[in-house]
Amino acid sequence: MIDKKYNIILGSKSPRRSEILNKLQIKFKISIPDCDEKYPQTLKGCKISEFIAIKKSESLLSEIKKNDLLITCDTIIVTKENDILNKPIDKNDAYNMLNKLNNNEHYVISSVCLRSNNKLKVFSEETKVTFNRIPQEIIQKYVNSNQPLDKAGGYGIQDWFGLIGVKKISGNYTNVMGLPAGSLYFNIREF
Repeated sequence: MIDKKYNIILGSKSPRRSEILNKLQIKFKISIPDCDEKYPQTLKGCKISEFIAIKKSESLLSEIKKNDLLITCDTIIVTKENDILNKPIDKNDAYNMLNKLNNNEHYVISSVCLRSNNKLKVFSEETKVTFNRIPQEIIQKYVNSNQPLDKAGGYGIQDWFGLIGVKKISGNYTNVMGLPAGSLYFNIREF
């Protein structure tokens, strides 16, 4: 098992990321990064999520001891118009994000930073997602549930909204949840 070589630390408060690590049967402890998620406006696509994933890991550097492996991650949504959607700041922002995605396709990019006390590796994965046409009252109901507020792009593919809203995906499902399980597993094995 990969958690025999390292003491795994998940640098995230996301219940979805914890769920994915549990399903991979990886023992881990949680440490929550303390940093903002601002990035230079000159960055595009995966360079944004990679920058933030590294920034999260840097905020936890003091916690990495010998044989520790820190995993941090950031997920963004990129629309066809190249708009970057992070987590909504409020319900109005979530509503506007979901309307941008409605009856449209977008890309989910998750970037992962693996860090030990002497090594760093960053990788990204992209998944194309196509949304159904969703009636406004359903979007409003989802927004009013507060579920969109902690998710990039304002939705969770695993939520009831994602189950009815997502028409198709091309790529990794767990990547859309916020952590590309297969890539993570094999990158840890090679780390």
